[in-house]
Amino acid sequence: MPKFEYRVETMKAEKSAKSVTETLNALGADGWELVSVEEPYSTHLLMLFFKRPCAMAR
Repeated sequence: MPKFEYRVETMKAEKSAKSVTETLNALGADGWELVSVEEPYSTHLLMLFFKRPCAMAR
């Protein structure tokens, strides 16, 4: 069964699409896959949840 490591990033919801795209592309280049986005309690912050296979599995 595959094993994963997880990462949570936060960013302001007001960021430009270009800035968000750059962040996602940089993380994707490191093997992170975006699996979910949430805005908890109308904080205007986005929580981005990522996963990638554990280093041992790569």
